[in-house]
Amino acid sequence: MGKKCIMLYNPTSGKGFSEDMLNQYLEIMHEYKYDVTPMATQATGDATKIVASAEGYDIVFAIGGDGTINEVVNGNAMRKKPLIVCPLPGGTCNDFATMMGYNHNLVQNLRMALEGSVKTLDIGSINQKSFIYVSGIGMFLNISYDTPKSEKKRLGYLAYIKYGIKEAFRPIKLYNSEIEVDGRKFQGKYSLILVSNSNHIAGMSNFYRNVTLNDGVMEVLLLNSGHIIPFAWNFILFKLGITNKHIIRTLGKDIKITFVDEEKAVWGIDGEKCPLNSNYYEIKLEKQMKFLIPNKNIKKLFK
Repeated sequence: MGKKCIMLYNPTSGKGFSEDMLNQYLEIMHEYKYDVTPMATQATGDATKIVASAEGYDIVFAIGGDGTINEVVNGNAMRKKPLIVCPLPGGTCNDFATMMGYNHNLVQNLRMALEGSVKTLDIGSINQKSFIYVSGIGMFLNISYDTPKSEKKRLGYLAYIKYGIKEAFRPIKLYNSEIEVDGRKFQGKYSLILVSNSNHIAGMSNFYRNVTLNDGVMEVLLLNSGHIIPFAWNFILFKLGITNKHIIRTLGKDIKITFVDEEKAVWGIDGEKCPLNSNYYEIKLEKQMKFLIPNKNIKKLFK
């Protein structure tokens, strides 16, 4: 692995990545003999543009939330020669980074990454837009992008809990859907449709009991409960590893979803609102990408 790298950071993610913290990071990177070029994003899409066009680098350290990492992955997918990606938590929720074993100590996180290993991850795409760990529609999935940024900065993860409680008292929308997973067909009205490659989703650790991030398939979860109490009950059963007619869990790498009654359905990817709202989504296991990650959870997450 080369030592010439970009340190890409989002100064507005979470409670902000301060200049003092940046200087600490640069000192540590120099200690580990990295030649670092720091770059700050200023607007949505900047990380994608920077990574797609950067020349002369081997690795990108991406500091931010799940949305920032998503942008980096999309830029990397456009390259003829992809960079190694090292995601570092700097957002409010940081599902992906938490799954990798990071904590709230930013300095310790960087050292864990620098002493970690390069692993290859499966990367998904939805209507040709890449996602790193989760995509879906339905109950509670809008909280991460509907929660105001001002509340995220003020309350951190508590902002999600606050808006999650509000969401629980709203009517549950059911999506009349035709779904095909590697040729297997499902039809029904679903309150939650989730396609993922992760065991940490919406702030919940061990969302699935067993997930392998480089096995060539994605997890598909369908729930069709139309009211909050049966929804909560069936979600508990799912977490216990129990399935019934209201809970469908399967694996696949080619998923097609048609919303029968929706002209445009608002889909979410990696904690952000998908800009490609449609009544049809085609989700594929797109490619594999190299990541530098801590050694902490490698045996648990990779085959």
